[in-house]
Amino acid sequence: MPIDHAPQYIAAARFAAMMGDSLATFYRRLSGGYFPPPIRFGPRAVKWNLATVSDYLAASERVGRLLKRVEWEAIQTAEARQQKQTARTMRTSEPSNRIRHDSRAVEVSA
Repeated sequence: MPIDHAPQYIAAARFAAMMGDSLATFYRRLSGGYFPPPIRFGPRAVKWNLATVSDYLAASERVGRLLKRVEWEAIQTAEARQQKQTARTMRTSEPSNRIRHDSRAVEVSA
C-alpha cells in the first residue's frame, strides 16, 4: 500500500477547532499577528498547511503561550540554522571527509 506524502491543508474552521476557539476569536487573533500565514488558493480561499499548524502549536505549547507570527518565524529560522550546523558538523566528522596525509615515502638522492 503506497504512502501518501502530499501536504494536507486545513480551513480556518478546523484550525480554530484545533485551538479550541470560535471563528471570531480565531480571526481576531489572526489579524492581531498570531498564527502562521495562510496559503492562498484563490481570491477568497485560504488554507493552512497541517504540518505547519502542528509545528506552530507544538512551539506555542513549549513556550506556554500563543506565539506571535514573528516569534514563531524567528524560532523556525533558529531551528533551521541549528539543523544546518548539525548537518555540517556531521558531514565533516565522517571518515570519508577527514583530511588524509600522504604517507608515500619520498626518495632522497644523495
